[in-house]
Amino acid sequence: MLSSYTCFLRGLLLLIAVVFFARMVGAAQAAPLATTSDCTFTPTQGGSATLIHAQIDQWFSSAVVSVGFAVPKPVGELQGAHRAADDPQALQPLTPPLATMQPRNGHAEATFRVPTNLSAGKQLPGRSLYLVCMVNGQIMMGDGAGPALFTLTPSRLPVTGLSLVPVWLPFAMSGIILLIAGGRLKRRSRCGCGGISPAPGEP
Repeated sequence: MLSSYTCFLRGLLLLIAVVFFARMVGAAQAAPLATTSDCTFTPTQGGSATLIHAQIDQWFSSAVVSVGFAVPKPVGELQGAHRAADDPQALQPLTPPLATMQPRNGHAEATFRVPTNLSAGKQLPGRSLYLVCMVNGQIMMGDGAGPALFTLTPSRLPVTGLSLVPVWLPFAMSGIILLIAGGRLKRRSRCGCGGISPAPGEP
């Protein structure tokens, strides 16, 4: 009985260690440490009422940072200059700021929802829509990633805006794996947990 319990406990601890390591690696890849001033948004797709998370790191100023949408400037306003589509100088704010952030020690966060319509009652454009940070009305994205291209979809994402997979699904799968592992270890324990069986006639 003790041998069976020991086998099960070892398997359980090993499974927990593997799951924990995988989650830590995933978190590290999803949120790398910022080494330059950066303004980022998550997610970069969704529909009306999708919750957007904005974040600045290693920011260069203590001035209030506004966040919102921007679109390309009309060709006539570029004065013949050829700029990339996501160049901050080639974009103009589309709506009044949807949220503001006050940097503290170079860091700040804010959340806002994708509006259904613009302030004038018009719908959001379906193409060439960017998420931007602004300081005193000027688009500023720091030295990291530039304006984030936003893909407008017919339906909104969940409140987290990260995934359509239910939050409880990973835990349910972990529970099923534990049950399967426990059953296999229990069957193995009947054979002495892989030990050598006594020869016939031996006590």
